[in-house]
Amino acid sequence: MVFRPDPKPPKKEKPPKQYVRGFKPYKRSPSGKRILVRRKKRKYHPVDKEYPRNSFDIYEMSVKRKAKAQTPQKRIEEQFKNQCHLFDSIWSKRRDEDGNHYCENCGVFLPSPSRAGYFHHILKKGSFRLLRLREENIALVCDCFVPNGKDCHGLFHYGLKEAIEASKVYSDTERIKSLKELSKKLAAER
Repeated sequence: MVFRPDPKPPKKEKPPKQYVRGFKPYKRSPSGKRILVRRKKRKYHPVDKEYPRNSFDIYEMSVKRKAKAQTPQKRIEEQFKNQCHLFDSIWSKRRDEDGNHYCENCGVFLPSPSRAGYFHHILKKGSFRLLRLREENIALVCDCFVPNGKDCHGLFHYGLKEAIEASKVYSDTERIKSLKELSKKLAAER
């Protein structure tokens, strides 16, 4: 007698799986779009007995790949180039008869070549963005690398309020008023 195995019973259709750990979060819709499937915990409501605290809703949301916003890197590089050109033009314009440069606050000699620390925005770049590239808003001051300098640039950024207000750059109230008026005028034109 020949041994024959029993024929395999027909496969039963399985009920759809409730998603648990290890489930694939993506599936395809009939149109071919990628759909993200997530489990969302239902919020517990003490009156609503149908939805106990630990039950989950399975919801779908279509996944659209967001177009990457242009990185601000290019914009920052552009601003930096513009600021460097501005600093170069200011360095060439603001010199005395001998071609020397001096700090507007303490009068210390500023050696060549120019440095970014020599240029101080009187009204801050963050608060007054429209004045960022205006010559009127830039003061030539000494920084910490100038020999015999007082580091006026550092003082303006990190110093005491009384010392800043007593400085020559910030005691010129007419200059500051005109800069604020210019800022309002530029903002109105935009």
